[in-house]
Amino acid sequence: MTDQFKQAQCLHTAGRFAEAQDLYIQVVNDNPHDAEALYLLGTLLAQVGRFDNAEVFLRRAVQESPRNSVYHCNLGVTLQNLNQLDRAKTCFQSALRFDAGNVDAYYNMAKLYKQLDHFDAALLNYEQVISLDPNRFDALINMANIMVDQGRLIDAITCFQRASEINPSSDRAV
Repeated sequence: MTDQFKQAQCLHTAGRFAEAQDLYIQVVNDNPHDAEALYLLGTLLAQVGRFDNAEVFLRRAVQESPRNSVYHCNLGVTLQNLNQLDRAKTCFQSALRFDAGNVDAYYNMAKLYKQLDHFDAALLNYEQVISLDPNRFDALINMANIMVDQGRLIDAITCFQRASEINPSSDRAV
């Protein structure tokens, strides 16, 4: 890992995105097959809403490291933001094929299914999230909201109560 790459990561973490982007681009220009640099540049671009550009670099990261579950997952999130839902779903499935414990892939797959109005599939994926990370507040809230929409009020109340136990100060769980 070069000093330039480390500096880019520090700037990225500090929220100094423009400076970090410039350094990531230099690192990628010097090492065009550096999957981690491609991934972080793509992630940064997605964070600032430049999803078309993010897709390019995340795809390259996946090409360089095709079994990296995290790379597939973040590419899926980017594609979801571009409303390319079938392609996003494929990325989440790939992420889970390479790491069946990737909580974020299940979570994002659940959000995608909810977006498609496939509520039962969304709930199954949220349940998987909770089985892997029982304290995942946002998954419990999202599950409860789907259950409310389905008229499953007792189940929804149970989810809201669990969420309230995890984060008692949140008004989303009351």
